[in-house]
Amino acid sequence: MARLLILSPEKIGFEVKIAIVGGGFGLYGYLPALLQIPNATPILQTRYQERLKARTDISQFYNDIEWVSDDDALLETSEGIIIALPPMEQYMWAKKCLGFKNISLMLLEKPLAPNPILANELLNDLESSGKKFRLGYNFRYTLWGQDILKNAKSIESIVWNFRAHHYTQNVQTWKRQHDDGGGAIRFYGIHLIALLAELGYNDASYSEVNEKQENEIESWDTELVGSGLPPCRISVASNSDNTKFIVRDGNGHVYSLLQPFQTLLTRKDALMDQRIPFLTQGLQDMLSKDQFFYDWYHKTNLLWSNIEKRTLIS
Repeated sequence: MARLLILSPEKIGFEVKIAIVGGGFGLYGYLPALLQIPNATPILQTRYQERLKARTDISQFYNDIEWVSDDDALLETSEGIIIALPPMEQYMWAKKCLGFKNISLMLLEKPLAPNPILANELLNDLESSGKKFRLGYNFRYTLWGQDILKNAKSIESIVWNFRAHHYTQNVQTWKRQHDDGGGAIRFYGIHLIALLAELGYNDASYSEVNEKQENEIESWDTELVGSGLPPCRISVASNSDNTKFIVRDGNGHVYSLLQPFQTLLTRKDALMDQRIPFLTQGLQDMLSKDQFFYDWYHKTNLLWSNIEKRTLIS
């Protein structure tokens, strides 16, 4: 079996079949991440076969997958599911999965839904189902994120500048569209919102976005607040040529990176997505720990909603 040597996750104490839905990040992100976990078998629909074989970074995993012919077989065979689809499609797939008793584990990408209202509705349904689930808020698994959560417990400022793939390649995609769950707040900023909600931030003193054109939010500036916490100033620019990710925590320590998921991958794994080790940690967390993050996820949705209520367009 072709396993990556990025980290050494613990072997879970049971065999588990995990379906993956999504032919983009589901394939080049979550598939290699899942294959890091012994005893976990990925199940994919045959419609993804040609796409997988065409990618040099993941084609090696073809024989590690259990292939099924259609969506019904996928859902009936699986004990868990990873959904990596555009937010509205994810919302509908998640609702469908809640009806399958054999599916007890669910991992959903961020944002949970295109907007805070639908996200809150789906979160309530997930909680009521009793299924164990995780959302793709993965900054908590980075070294800098872990350090802040454990030691500083607050953040003074974050600057995140980059040029998104859809700008460098001039791709028309939902990731540009605010109403579809894309843009600087809903697609990128939600990572920061989740981390800050975990630290206890619950509101914004101001929030302002810049639209490239209608419904296309390129940048976001805000100040988040929480009881007993220093205000946190955030600037996210998703179409910038001045690439940087700089965090100043509540103790005055500065983390300066090119991007938040920066890692030191081996030469052998240099073609793999740098987020894979953190995806694996999230999956391992879901499979091996009896933790339910209901409170954190609800606080994330509340902070997201409060931010958007205060957001002005410039």
